[in-house]
Amino acid sequence: MRLLSIILLIFVFISCAEETSELLSQYTLSTQIIPTEGGSVSPEDGEFNGGTQISVEATPNQYYEFVKWGGDGNGSGSNPIGLTVNSNIKLIAEFDKNDDDEDGILDLEDLCSNTLAGDLVDSSGCSDSQKDTLSLTLNSEYANLSNANVVTCGIFAIWWDKNFDHNHLSESDVTCEYLKEVRERSLNQLNMFDPPNLDVGYYVNIYIHHEEDIFPSYWGNGVGTDSYGVPYWATGHGGAVEAPNVFHEGFHIFQYNQNSPGFRYTGDGMWYTEATAQWFAFTYTEQNDNSIVEAASLVMNPQITLWHSFQNRAPNDPVTWLYEVRQYSMHGYLYYLTDIEGVDPKYITSGFSENVQITPQQYHYEKIGGSNLRRYFGNWAAANTSDLSYLTRGQVARAYQEVNGLINAGVTSADYINTYAIEIDANDLKSSYEPPPELRPRSWAYNVIKVINSANKTFEINFSGSEKGSQGANSYFENRIVTKSGDTYSTTDFNLDNGLSGKKTISLSNDEDEFYIVVSSVPEQFSGNQNYNYSISLVE
Repeated sequence: MRLLSIILLIFVFISCAEETSELLSQYTLSTQIIPTEGGSVSPEDGEFNGGTQISVEATPNQYYEFVKWGGDGNGSGSNPIGLTVNSNIKLIAEFDKNDDDEDGILDLEDLCSNTLAGDLVDSSGCSDSQKDTLSLTLNSEYANLSNANVVTCGIFAIWWDKNFDHNHLSESDVTCEYLKEVRERSLNQLNMFDPPNLDVGYYVNIYIHHEEDIFPSYWGNGVGTDSYGVPYWATGHGGAVEAPNVFHEGFHIFQYNQNSPGFRYTGDGMWYTEATAQWFAFTYTEQNDNSIVEAASLVMNPQITLWHSFQNRAPNDPVTWLYEVRQYSMHGYLYYLTDIEGVDPKYITSGFSENVQITPQQYHYEKIGGSNLRRYFGNWAAANTSDLSYLTRGQVARAYQEVNGLINAGVTSADYINTYAIEIDANDLKSSYEPPPELRPRSWAYNVIKVINSANKTFEINFSGSEKGSQGANSYFENRIVTKSGDTYSTTDFNLDNGLSGKKTISLSNDEDEFYIVVSSVPEQFSGNQNYNYSISLVE
């Protein structure tokens, strides 16, 4: 009996020792600071029992700001960051210098970026000695003070031929206020750069152009580069006081110094220069009926990729307004991302200044998150199908008026309208359907399948996507069902397994005599024009 008691005692002792050992499992916290002079972290390191909740805080030094947590912080911007210790943790506190010349004025607000140490500065970051060197010079290859009037405001100089006054002096006040707002938001909110004119000490020239004036007859409305290698903006009479135009072209001026090869005005990144300028203007004039007159092109050729532009059309794409205007209508998509889905506007423009090699569309995928962006794109395609539900009714009417006017003028043709890839009569169902090759959705594009005579019916819909695109990329689809009752649209998800196949049962009411299946192609592919096939069947 005594022997049994001893054995039991030993067993209990060993069991308790093992249990206590597990309870006392400890893990380490280690931290790193980049750059080392950027700030400090508290606590810097330590050992903690498993399950302990800790809070780690980064404190920036003067002239620096905290950016994010690297390592096991997974890019979080939370500060302090809360963690549960269940393993060894390595945190990297990343700081960024926000006052390069250490004069107390943040770089985004500092007009004099090289102030000498110890110099007193004004609210613009300029010392007395720098104010003289900051003063800009009127310098134009197209005009001079003898043949043109000029008004300066901030960094801009507005010129017009002396023979064509047309109230430009008073109108220049309006232009100046608009351009001041463009610059303030571009620099302080959207991470853009001042144009290179300031680096060489010249004003940014704005030219108001008339027929038979002193300026080149070929000028239209747009930003160009003069012989001094700096940008200017030329516009027609009235163009400098139309808010959408000033905000669009003004934003181009602040795109000029961008440093990201993938965002340049060429190839599969070309679309983004125009789309972002349109988006920037639209955020200021979103209730204006003329702010998105190109919108109907979004629904009339949804099969073409979102990055379709002048330089990257597919071999058989027609060269016509309904296709070529794509990059000028895609601000509808960017607006939907920021104002409907709540994407941070910084992700629309920050890529211009981050020296990235990837295209804007891939940048969105990586920054916003692939699953998020796929879902947002599918929702946007459904919203387009729902009579562009995110726009005002006045904007939608104006957009269709634009298309009809261009068709009547012979600029484009109704033959190039491809709103529906497949049209199905529910009274005469076939075994299955596929889109014609020329209308298959490309990367980040979509198809709409229209089903008519559907009232009071229930359908089982079967969708099967091809695993590969026409050039070998992995396919991925994001589908929606849009029902229509009078002028009211409703959207439901059509979930797919692995983005490739799925079934959906839908019942239509007495007043839902047509509905739409929206098939969005959202692969991890961000260039080119390959397309993605699928088949679909409806069983009543």
